[in-house]
Amino acid sequence: MPAKKKNWNPYAGIQAQANESGHPLAMITVLKSMLKNWDMIHDPYPYFMGSMAKENPKYHSRDHVAQAAQFKNMWLADPRVKNLVRGLFNGG
Repeated sequence: MPAKKKNWNPYAGIQAQANESGHPLAMITVLKSMLKNWDMIHDPYPYFMGSMAKENPKYHSRDHVAQAAQFKNMWLADPRVKNLVRGLFNGG
């Protein structure tokens, strides 16, 4: 007979991650994974926290990469910036 599943308050896990600056999209990803695999999870709180430890860095790094690309494209799209950079690197 399978072991009894421990009670879990999802709000407690979400609040703990929010207090630690957990990324909201990482929380949603982990919660969806928990719903999909609910029958296999014996102790939900450690599963949630462990999954967040793996997922959270992925979302933060993706955010920074996207922000850097957006900033770079903004810079390159502005003709004033192109002229400034051209003048700096071509000796005026």
